[in-house]
Amino acid sequence: MKFSLYHSPWCPFCVRVVSALKHMSVKVELRDTGDRQHMTDLRNGGGKTQVPCLLIENEGKKKWMYESDDIIQFLRTQ
Repeated sequence: MKFSLYHSPWCPFCVRVVSALKHMSVKVELRDTGDRQHMTDLRNGGGKTQVPCLLIENEGKKKWMYESDDIIQFLRTQ
């Protein structure tokens, strides 16, 4: 599985997820939505621009997960 977190450094919920990642061994690529390409990818892939958003890629399938609590809980099980 591959994980990418779409986030904004100005969003307190994003900061919470990024902070939690520091205590986990799971590898997550951070994608700042201040970058226009990341914002476009988030909008086109997930259907909205809400952050934080975790993109989960597994065997060619993509799942877009929103809500900081859900993201943290999911990543703790990986």
